Amino acid sequence: MLSTSIAYFYSLIILVSSTETHTFFEASTSVLTIFTIGEYLEGRILKTTSESLKNLLTLKPKKATVIRNGNDISINSDDILVGEIVIAKPGEKIATDGIVINGQSSVDESMITGESIPIEKAMSDKLIGGTIIKNGYVQFKATNVGNTTVLANIIEVVRKARLSKAPVQRIADEAVQYFIPIVLGIAASTSLYWLLVAHEPISFAVTVFATVLVVSCPCALGIATPMVISLAISKATQHGVLVKGGEYIEKLSSIDTVVFDKTGTLTNGKPMVTEIIPINNYTEYELLQLASSLEIKSEHPIAQAIVNKAVEQSIKLLEISEFHSISGDSIIPRKKDICRQRSRK
Repeated sequence: MLSTSIAYFYSLIILVSSTETHTFFEASTSVLTIFTIGEYLEGRILKTTSESLKNLLTLKPKKATVIRNGNDISINSDDILVGEIVIAKPGEKIATDGIVINGQSSVDESMITGESIPIEKAMSDKLIGGTIIKNGYVQFKATNVGNTTVLANIIEVVRKARLSKAPVQRIADEAVQYFIPIVLGIAASTSLYWLLVAHEPISFAVTVFATVLVVSCPCALGIATPMVISLAISKATQHGVLVKGGEYIEKLSSIDTVVFDKTGTLTNGKPMVTEIIPINNYTEYELLQLASSLEIKSEHPIAQAIVNKAVEQSIKLLEISEFHSISGDSIIPRKKDICRQRSRK
């Protein structure tokens, strides 16, 4: 601001009150253009990082079904009260945190915990808002609503991380109180030297003053560093990694070992069939045909993996009747149906 303002207003004075044609409009314009481009790029990065927050917000459903005065009514999920009974049906997102009081279901919590296999939920089990009911019907009592839910806390962590500063930025903020006076002193003494000692014209002294200010401006710390930190946090969030702040990104440079827990968070997140072991005189083809024919009607990830394997091998599926899927148990065909299928072959 100092360098461009001095260059501009000095040039304006020369233009109005003097016959001298040596002005510095192009210098001030160039500096302002460079910083404007930097601000524009920073704005684009911040807009990109905002998408990660929007993606997290979409995990929360807009509507929820609650029981009030004995009736099932649909309300905005933000209007759920602590202690209210909420209904969750297959395929729906759980509206808020709660405890199951009726029914049982398998719940996909991968977007929160990273666990790819749905978790079976029954009486007294905890539910996390934003997770998905895969099958079964449950009623649960809301325990945390609004900004106190697990999902809301995750969103707040990401939001604060975007606004946090890395140590190198904090060092720059502390140094600026000494940096500016020193730079102003150097610029002033340099211009006075050329003006009073070297007897150069005032236009040259002003040029030297503005040049010192422009050259000493720490553009990288002011623009590049926040852009990089913000973009890194955003990219990490898009890949399911939550970073609490720029401080931890900076510490990554000194890390040589990363330790993970035993859950399936390092997999592709989807089960797949890798091997088929024939038993009881069944061939691999027969086992896969029977299993995929049964599992085609199930929504469980393991069932889908079996069906996908059958599709890959172009296996023709059999017709299945009297299908029953029991949450937390399995699909058990009647033995005579299997024998009938084998006799037909």
